[in-house]
Amino acid sequence: MTYEELTAVLDDYAVGLSNGFVHKNSVFGVAKALRAVVELHKPFMFHDSPEKTTSVCRHCQLGVVGDVYPCETIYAIEKELQ
Repeated sequence: MTYEELTAVLDDYAVGLSNGFVHKNSVFGVAKALRAVVELHKPFMFHDSPEKTTSVCRHCQLGVVGDVYPCETIYAIEKELQ
């Protein structure tokens, strides 16, 4: 699942909650919290060389090449949403 697809799923879920399909503020808060975590782990393109770019996790990266996107956090969220 791409970053855009994942955030769309979370946004749809939050909209459904706010429209009263699930009337629990705690559940709505969880959807917002998950969206915030996904935002922290937003991918960006790292230019390894003029010919090669790699999509890396902005949060896990922390300035050192290593964690490609999607990272383990995003995989865990995607797994639970399926």
